[in-house]
Amino acid sequence: MSEQMDFERFIRTYDRAGVLFYLDPPYMGSEDDYDAPFQREDFQRLADCLRALKGRFILSINDTQDVRDIFAFCDLQPVELSYQISASGPTKARELILTGGG
Repeated sequence: MSEQMDFERFIRTYDRAGVLFYLDPPYMGSEDDYDAPFQREDFQRLADCLRALKGRFILSINDTQDVRDIFAFCDLQPVELSYQISASGPTKARELILTGGG
């Protein structure tokens, strides 16, 4: 089954106790790099939706102060990783793994 709807509508449709959502929004500051319509203000909308969650969630995102501020209600676990987009070699990065919910 494939769903194509706004993330808030999707979460509200399927949210219930026992459900686990894995969320992987665009990196904050990179919203325009994707075809999917996700704007800077959607991070706050996502946070507001997750605060009311009956189920639980895991969210991965880049580690910035704005992300930490918006999602301060979550359990935040910083992780270091490396990724490679081209032959130029791996790039080190920091991400946050956020968890929470009902």
